[in-house]
Amino acid sequence: MKNLLSPLGVLTLGTLASAQINELPGLDIELADIAFLTQQATQGTDRAFSFETTACNPGSTIVDWFAPMSPSHPFITFMITRENGDRFEQISDWSWVKHGWLAVNSNFCAPCSQPVSNQLHPNCGDTYGVGNNSNPYDLGPPDEIDPWLGGWNANGSYFDRGDPDVGSPFNTDGARSLDFQQAAALGPFVHRIIVSSNDLFVPGARYFYSGFYAVAREPEADRTNNMRSQQVNIFQSGSTTDVGGPMVGTPLLRWNGARIESELNELNGVLVDGRFYVGVKVVNVGPQLWRYEYAIHNRDNRTGLTKFEIPACPSATITNAGFKDIDRDAANDWTFSSNNGVLTWDDTSGNNKQPWNSIYNFWFEADRAPADSATVLYQANPIGVSPTIDIVTSTPTAPDAPFAYGNGCGLAGAPILGASGPASVPAPNFELQVSNTGAGSLVAIDLSFNQGSLQFQGCEFLLTNSVPLATSLVADNNGLATLAIPIAADTTLTGFTAYFQAYVLDSFGGQLLGLVNLTNGLGVPIGCN
Repeated sequence: MKNLLSPLGVLTLGTLASAQINELPGLDIELADIAFLTQQATQGTDRAFSFETTACNPGSTIVDWFAPMSPSHPFITFMITRENGDRFEQISDWSWVKHGWLAVNSNFCAPCSQPVSNQLHPNCGDTYGVGNNSNPYDLGPPDEIDPWLGGWNANGSYFDRGDPDVGSPFNTDGARSLDFQQAAALGPFVHRIIVSSNDLFVPGARYFYSGFYAVAREPEADRTNNMRSQQVNIFQSGSTTDVGGPMVGTPLLRWNGARIESELNELNGVLVDGRFYVGVKVVNVGPQLWRYEYAIHNRDNRTGLTKFEIPACPSATITNAGFKDIDRDAANDWTFSSNNGVLTWDDTSGNNKQPWNSIYNFWFEADRAPADSATVLYQANPIGVSPTIDIVTSTPTAPDAPFAYGNGCGLAGAPILGASGPASVPAPNFELQVSNTGAGSLVAIDLSFNQGSLQFQGCEFLLTNSVPLATSLVADNNGLATLAIPIAADTTLTGFTAYFQAYVLDSFGGQLLGLVNLTNGLGVPIGCN
């Protein structure tokens, strides 16, 4: 139990990484603007959309913008999301990827004197309009892209094979087979952003479209500005109007009342794969009942997600659990299980890992309030990466509240021992608080894992086999003395109850030996059972 008492045991929430593979310092591409969500076509109850994107180069490095079959260009992805009630979800399919092919070097971002070329220069901008971003000639499948490294192998790619496939040996020779005629023959619906009409026009829902630029060698610290989202109204006619302006970052930031946390995959001090965002919204829906809504956004993790674990109190009652992905195949939905305080969603089908540029949803109801704890994300193929990523967020792990017992010296106006709140695992800011003392009073606090009862001079010692935690705390001018006890992110602490009692020496004297007053005892359940 020593970690309970050690400040060194406090969980560090951030990712501390010393290096990133393949980064080029000074390279920074910003998705500076998105606009004009436009319906391109309909097919049955489905609608195809596209929108305009404008990139800027706020960095110090020229960025290649060469057309396929060169791999040296950015890859642009698209998404449409919806906030409906307390849930935030992706309603578009897995977007095909726009391959950049030319930079106009405009003045959109800042004064720019560079000509149109196959490179985007510092301070310059480049816009792809609705037509460019919906042209099948430039749209390729997302599973060909390595979003973390910004890589793409042209040989054997969709562009190399053609549509229909031109056959061997021309479908693997690295030369482009998908020509303008083939692309035009695909029609106005194929490979655009596809949304079912059944997911649109929900009363009270809010809708957003968002984009992301994956760029080779861009430092991770500069990738947040590669994403923007824009709220939009979509009408039955297919027309749209933007609401407000675009917002930088993951579209989960649009989720009202949600908490958003994120991490990358780090192995041996090196960032080796991309970032996941975990959003959660917890709503109290009844007496001792909370609904938990989670949304995971895989921004640029190439390996993908295959299992998600959420800790819960082992005694918690879990009901109404659910899952949503971005396809329409119920047969490959992830399987939910609850076992001894671990809630798990698993891709048991083996063919539905969560890919990059997607949002998956997980939800349930529980009779436990939220507290901070680490959720666990499992990589689909952990070769060369860490097999799991821990992201601390709100989970149904709130322990029982600390409880007072006994009277200490039992005097009117006696000092009181309390705590800052429940002792979650972790609880980096947990502290004991001795109040109702005189300013400048000296305070000592003992710890035990057993209650006791020993009467002496009208006072009751409420611990057995106790050890001192602090012997020289000083109350402030308000008569308050505090002792910080950061609780580590160590699940072995869960299930213990620690007991405390404080001893106060102040100018008013005391019941014990005429010098000291004893507080009540305080039981602190650690973690949840």
